[in-house]
Amino acid sequence: MKGLKKRDLLSQRAQRVYQQLFAEESAPIISLQEHRRMIPEILRGLPPEPRQPSRPSLEQQVVSISSGMKFRGLPEKVLSDYLPRVADIREYARSYVQGQEHDSQFRPIVGEEANIMGQVFCLIVGRHYMVRGGSGSGKTIMVDKVLGLLPEQQIYRAGLSSEVALYRDAPAINQARVIYIPEIQKVMSKKMSPAKELIKDLTENKSSERRRAHSNGQVVTDSITKGKIIVLTGAVENSYMDNEDVELKRRVVHFSTDESEEQIRKINDFYAQQQGPVYVREVFSAERFTALSSHVQQCLDFSFEYIDPFSYSLRQIIPDVSKSAALSQDYYNLLRACAKFHYKERLIDGNKLYLSLQDHHLVHSLYHPAFLNTLRTFNKESLGQEKIALAATSPSWPQWWEQACRIMEQGDQSEGKKLSTQWKEKQLRDNCLYVTNPCTDELLILD
Repeated sequence: MKGLKKRDLLSQRAQRVYQQLFAEESAPIISLQEHRRMIPEILRGLPPEPRQPSRPSLEQQVVSISSGMKFRGLPEKVLSDYLPRVADIREYARSYVQGQEHDSQFRPIVGEEANIMGQVFCLIVGRHYMVRGGSGSGKTIMVDKVLGLLPEQQIYRAGLSSEVALYRDAPAINQARVIYIPEIQKVMSKKMSPAKELIKDLTENKSSERRRAHSNGQVVTDSITKGKIIVLTGAVENSYMDNEDVELKRRVVHFSTDESEEQIRKINDFYAQQQGPVYVREVFSAERFTALSSHVQQCLDFSFEYIDPFSYSLRQIIPDVSKSAALSQDYYNLLRACAKFHYKERLIDGNKLYLSLQDHHLVHSLYHPAFLNTLRTFNKESLGQEKIALAATSPSWPQWWEQACRIMEQGDQSEGKKLSTQWKEKQLRDNCLYVTNPCTDELLILD
C-alpha cells in the first residue's frame, strides 16, 4: 500500500466494505447515488480486510453458469432469472437511468445503436477500441454511456494535461480494467509521449514500464500490467487522424459516429421534443440497469473455448486483401462476445461455447460495413477495391445454416456425441429458422 495517496486508500477501503456489505444473497438493489451516500457511514465500522478469492477454473465457471452465480452483490435470483437481450443495451443507451436522471454520464443517446452494441461487445471480449468522429458528434457521450455499465473504480480516466504523471499513477491504473484516453490525436501527434508509449505496449499485450529519478536520488520503475482494455476517442478534424498510425488502426477496433443527415434530423427532433409540453422521458429501471451491468461484468470474468460451425461460411466474405488477416481477428472477437453475452441461450458443452446463426447475423449487421470500410483505407488499388465490393454482398443465410448443420453432424460422428440436435433446437422456433434485427427487434424468418 506504500506510495498510494490518501484518496486512493479511502476508495479501496470503501470498495472492500461495499463488497462485504452486499455479499449476502438478500442484498438489496440500490442506486449509485445511494452507494455514494452510504460510503462515509460504513467506513466508520470498517470490518477486517477480506481474503481475495481465487479466479474460478473453467469447470467451476460452467457449474456457476448452470446454478446461477452470485456476483458483485446482486442476489443470485436476479442474475439467474435475467435473460439478456441486445434490446436491453439499445434501450439503456437511449434512456435515462432511474435515479441517475441528472448524471451527465447517463444521458440518453439518439440513434447509434450499432456503435453502442459494438462497444459493449468489445468490453465483454476485452478488446481495445476507438470512437472517431467530428467535434460535437457524440463520441464522449457514447463512451461515457458504455463505460457506465462498469463500476467507476474499474475505469481509469487519463487526464492529458499531466501525461508525465501517468506512470506515477500506476497503482490506480493497475486496479482498473479499462483505461480511457480521450482526444487521442493530441497524444499521437507528439514525438515523445508517455501516453503514446503506454497505448503501444498495452495494445500489443505487453506490460509497460517507465523509469524515473526519485527525489531521494534513487531510480524508480513504474510498471503498468498488461490485460487492460484501452478505450480511445479521436476528432477527425485533426491532421493526425487523416494520416492515422497504421499499426494503431490494426490494434484497435474502430467505430465512427453517425454524422448522416438522417442522424442529425433525429437529434434535432429529440431536442425539440424535450422542450415540448407532452415530452415523456424514457427511463431504464434501476433494477434492469443493475442486472445488465452485472451481466456485462460477469461476462468479463468468464472464459470459454469457442466453437463456430459457421467459420467456413464467414471465410467466404472476408476478402483476400492487405490487412484482412489481422483485421478479421476483430470480426471473430465480436462474434465470440455476442455468443458470450447470450451464453444462457447457447449450447455449452463442458467449457465449449457454440456460436449460433444469430451471432453471425447480428455481428454482420453491426460490424461488416465498418470492417470493409477499414480495409478500403489500406487497399486503394482497383483490384483490392473490387474484392472488397464483392464481399459487401448479402450472405445467403439458409446456405450458411445448411453447411453449419453438416459440420455439426460430422462432429457428432467423430466425437461420438449428439450435440447437433441440441444446437439446432436452440435456434429453431416452431421448426422455423429465425433471427432478429439487432436495431429494431424485427423477427426475420429465413426460408
